[in-house]
Amino acid sequence: MNVKRYVAETAREALRRVKEELGPDAIVVSNKAVPGGVEIMALSADGLDALSRASAAPSRPAPP
Repeated sequence: MNVKRYVAETAREALRRVKEELGPDAIVVSNKAVPGGVEIMALSADGLDALSRASAAPSRPAPP
């Protein structure tokens, strides 16, 4: 999983960058106003799938 940060003057511009780099199925994790514009944190749909698989994998017991 690799969450990426996008900053732009407008949310529309930031989302355009997200879709351009991560694809139309990208997941927005957070968004907030920052000085000079908007910050969006996002990851690809594949990144979310990998995170889901990792959290669903059975954990091994700690060695004695």
